[in-house]
Amino acid sequence: MKSNFTRSLFLAAALLGSACNKALAYADNFENATDISGFTRYQSDDHSILNCTMQAGEPGLFWGDPGAGKTVWWKWTAPEDGFCTVDTLKETEAEHIRDTVIAVATGQTVNALTLVAFSDDHWTSGNGASHRGASCTFYAVKNTTYHIVVDGLSPSNITATQHQMSMKLALLPKRPTKKAGAWRIFGEPSLHGTLSFSKTSAYSFTAKFTVGQKSHSFAGVLSPEGFYSISFPRSAPAGSPPLAPLGLIIDAKDGGSFHVGYGGVEWSREDLLEVISFPAGTFSKVAGNFSGSFALDNNVAANGLVFATVKPNGTVTGTTTLPDGVKVTFSGPLTRYSGTESVLPVCATQQTGKGYFFQKLRFVELGQEDRMNSVGRVYYVRPPAPKSAFYTAGIDADGILEGGTYVKPLANQRALGFLNGTMGDGTLRIPMVAGEIANDVMEGLNLSIANKFIFKTPAMRKPVLTLNTTTGLVTGSIYEPAGKKRTITGALYKHNNQLFLKGQVAGTTQNVSFEVTP
Repeated sequence: MKSNFTRSLFLAAALLGSACNKALAYADNFENATDISGFTRYQSDDHSILNCTMQAGEPGLFWGDPGAGKTVWWKWTAPEDGFCTVDTLKETEAEHIRDTVIAVATGQTVNALTLVAFSDDHWTSGNGASHRGASCTFYAVKNTTYHIVVDGLSPSNITATQHQMSMKLALLPKRPTKKAGAWRIFGEPSLHGTLSFSKTSAYSFTAKFTVGQKSHSFAGVLSPEGFYSISFPRSAPAGSPPLAPLGLIIDAKDGGSFHVGYGGVEWSREDLLEVISFPAGTFSKVAGNFSGSFALDNNVAANGLVFATVKPNGTVTGTTTLPDGVKVTFSGPLTRYSGTESVLPVCATQQTGKGYFFQKLRFVELGQEDRMNSVGRVYYVRPPAPKSAFYTAGIDADGILEGGTYVKPLANQRALGFLNGTMGDGTLRIPMVAGEIANDVMEGLNLSIANKFIFKTPAMRKPVLTLNTTTGLVTGSIYEPAGKKRTITGALYKHNNQLFLKGQVAGTTQNVSFEVTP
């Protein structure tokens, strides 16, 4: 019973969807209907219809029946062709109406409407996912205005303790679309991967779903509401009980998401983001080179590094150097996140599928100097290695990425203007880390206008730093007092109008961080 209940909740979560655009106004009358035109995904706030009424001449849109006689209205002009679904499946926080009805109509006046679609339930109500809500799907034609009305099924359904409802609208565009996403399940290092999805104008699709090192290609046709569900078998170790299949639910509507789970307490819901197309004569406004770094929590001493190039056609290529020095390459198309924000979802399998690096690399268009950061946090899981002195306990940590546009400097100009305020003077700082760095290291330096690092007292530790002026990558080395050489890797970057040079110094048990400051 617990397993079935969990799966029902999993499907219900997909049906109910994620947070959407909200409007606060509600309309009891047709003429004052709340206008939600322009939205392709909309979720109203909770609303009481206890004191709503029916107008004179208002038709009974539900089998000709007036329902509870407490109607509330919205109007929506379709921005493009496609299947539109409206529903009341989301349960309100309190005083939820047990049984609602929803209808869609066209027309200019309340007494001359043409019914397009209506329902008092959800077509999958047999699985318990509908919560006694109503849902209907209709084909929307661009620039046509549709009127949406919600009521109780009968007068007995609206009481002093049952009168709250919420209406949702979502559009599945007819036009072909490509989408992408990355996923991870917390506490399950082997359960991570990516999803790529391509839909035709006939609502058929092809997709590729990766789970660790495994790849699953499949095809199908979307449901009336833009959903598709599929499961993939999982192999259990010899002598162990079978593992539940891994379920995938895709919501391909505009602003949709995808869900991955196996009936357990942890599961993943991630945005399924639409790939941006750039027709001939257009280009990405964030095209250029980017550099940045990230620091992880859980006492991970070293910084990770990110370098990316966005091409005019929206293709992104780049590398991430993880805090332990492992290098990850990534590539893919930009996806649309908001009006000025584009995202590249990345999930790179590590250590033969036992670990991963996860980031949603975000590029924010700000004019000449754009910003690079992450949607949410970046995650790195490296499994324990009891037989190794290097990261014996492994890594399971997350952090925040910061970075921005990197532009190659002109002749006789310091890159990004770094250390201009001190005429190039700065300090290389390596903090003390037990078992790695016995005492804080501080080495004075100067960055010349030729972008050469010159150390003021180089004799003992022999520090060396070299800047790649094309990318912002900094490499070098430094010697311990005992004579051991440590390599240095870092990034020069700009974030929120501040300049940084941060990175990592190779270690024996772990890598450590370094920074160059004025």
